[in-house]
Amino acid sequence: MSKMNKQERLKQLTKQVEALKAEIEAERHWPNDGDEYYFISQVIERVFWSGRQSDRLGRLNKNIFQTYEAAIAVKNAKLAIDDLQDGFEPDWSDDNQDKWYVCYSHYTSRFVKDYALSLQHYGNIYFRDKKTAEKAIPYFEILKEQGAF
Repeated sequence: MSKMNKQERLKQLTKQVEALKAEIEAERHWPNDGDEYYFISQVIERVFWSGRQSDRLGRLNKNIFQTYEAAIAVKNAKLAIDDLQDGFEPDWSDDNQDKWYVCYSHYTSRFVKDYALSLQHYGNIYFRDKKTAEKAIPYFEILKEQGAF
């Protein structure tokens, strides 16, 4: 390849790198004013971001999705987790009751099950037993994949 072709190729590659950087930056700050997104309520709703309070609360609660399919996947995973939980309410006055939950281990880079006796973690969903918490793990993986965890 001649020196001129190399320089032209370098210019092309530099232009592509800059375009990719701009794309990454836009995704990092998603959503922006006017961006379409979906959120879960009684149904999956399509909305356009304007920075209003409901937009910001949706983002805070990890309830905004770039695609309808992602919102459906999260909705179905959450309903499956709720079905597995089967109305279980931990008895925090009973230190002998195992209260199983699913959490993400950054050490092993996977979801694991654990239990609490008297220490309640904010936001955890508790299950009746170890087996049920184990069954819930694939649904938590879906939530993580879709940015809802």
